[in-house]
Amino acid sequence: MADATMLHAPATGVGGRTGFRNDSGGIVNAVAGTMNVTCSPFTAWVDGGTSDAQGGYPVINDSTATLAIAPGDATQARVDIVAVVINDHAFDGSGQTNCTLTVIQGTPGGGTPALPVTCAPIRAINIPAGLSAGTGGLSSGNMGTDYRQYLPNGILRVASAAERDAANKSARGDVVYRVDLDTLEVWNGSTWRSYQPYRDSYKGRISRAAGQNFASTDQVVIDFSTVDYNTGMTVSAVTNRIDANVDAVYRITAGGTWAVNNTGRRILMLKKNGTELLRSNYANVTNASGIFLTWEGPLVAGDQLTLEGYQDSGSTLALANAYLAVAEVR
Repeated sequence: MADATMLHAPATGVGGRTGFRNDSGGIVNAVAGTMNVTCSPFTAWVDGGTSDAQGGYPVINDSTATLAIAPGDATQARVDIVAVVINDHAFDGSGQTNCTLTVIQGTPGGGTPALPVTCAPIRAINIPAGLSAGTGGLSSGNMGTDYRQYLPNGILRVASAAERDAANKSARGDVVYRVDLDTLEVWNGSTWRSYQPYRDSYKGRISRAAGQNFASTDQVVIDFSTVDYNTGMTVSAVTNRIDANVDAVYRITAGGTWAVNNTGRRILMLKKNGTELLRSNYANVTNASGIFLTWEGPLVAGDQLTLEGYQDSGSTLALANAYLAVAEVR
């Protein structure tokens, strides 16, 4: 988001969403055994809440701050909130013009305290009754709700996982576009989750209706005659193959019908870059033999798929209604 669109501009109503920059800190921790908490450095934006004309305020905490927490009430628990609070007399009539990183103290038994209108809450601190430095002080167990909201930084374009990790983006909700995989990845707080752009599922299909004759013990590529469809693939009936254009997981289906013969085997073989992936065969049949196969797995851009036929009946046999089809799974 461009800072210029969020800067203070009286009477324009221009502002921006309150929040912390994605790679910023603002981490609040207890100083064990004391009634103090620390807040790490951060960069934030606090939008004015008094009027539409107020605009907003960039905020930088450039060093770790230590804040004191008041001892607990004798009989009732309370909730305090560490927050950035803006006072701007020109708008709120407070008599002050300042920005403070402070603790908004709650009322014993009153739950979460009300916040000033121009404020960015950071974290709640739960204060049980009777808590003090003398009774053990604060611990990580007293740290309550993390209120930090992150400003959108847009989608970061990276060439690879290495470049993504070198960018040091670790806030939950960060988004990168991986050029090498053609995917969006979102940091969920512990790992990068991949979200691929939507693509049509059916990618390509080539077929042959007329019979292709195979001499006994011949093993050759099916001579396809028709491109049935071609969406985002390289599909060719001339070269009798389908090429992957992007890295993805694909489902490959193929089939054909061999002529009647009760001797020998009829085989179809799916190959990737000349290496067999899968085969299917029938033997000693007295009827026309329909043979079908399905393979699913990852392909990278440039992988070439072909379908080959083989038969060893002792005589020439025809293969008709042959096809090779590709669909993208993800």
